[in-house]
Amino acid sequence: MADVLSVAASMVARELEMTSMRLQKLLYYAHGCHLASHGVPLFADRIEAWSNGPVVRAVFSEHRGWKTLRHPWPASGRGGGFGELHPDEADTLEMVQQTLADFSGDDLVACTHREAPWRDARRGVSEDAKSDAVISDESISGFFTAALMSRNEPSQDEFGAALVSLYCEYAARRAFMPPVFADSGELDEWRRRLGSAPEHVAGLRAFMHAPSVFDPA
Repeated sequence: MADVLSVAASMVARELEMTSMRLQKLLYYAHGCHLASHGVPLFADRIEAWSNGPVVRAVFSEHRGWKTLRHPWPASGRGGGFGELHPDEADTLEMVQQTLADFSGDDLVACTHREAPWRDARRGVSEDAKSDAVISDESISGFFTAALMSRNEPSQDEFGAALVSLYCEYAARRAFMPPVFADSGELDEWRRRLGSAPEHVAGLRAFMHAPSVFDPA
């Protein structure tokens, strides 16, 4: 399991410059993809359901007041240095950042607002109200693993299939995830609560049928 500041530093280094909003959402999506594809968390720090989407408070404390982050950031990690990422962890970051390269921080906020983990954590709280409710790893893992399941179903029009093409492309091509719902009724209820796909996904369905950037040349 990686230190979250090491993960954040690696993400900023890959793009040289990014907004703090985009960084926070990439941390969430990388964490979800890693849980779905490897069965373990990417990092241990809690993810909270803020009004602008999932936020890792430990990372927020480092960039508070900064809109744009430039490599090298942060100046140092916990204990004065950065731990080296495991190859599986680095692989997850590369997949997520390549797949979501065209999404701004605001785009990703809009996506997370339509997804079950953030919505469930804020149940009973208005969308723009302050909240530090935790988005549990169980909720995140269930959501991303279900998306991975849908990727392998015949119908390519399912919301989960579109999601996994964006967030779990690498994992879907390299792993089979066991069901996380007791029966099809539970999966149908999850889909009903999730609602319709974001506009971004609707315009990218062709991505599912295109050659993967992760396929061998």
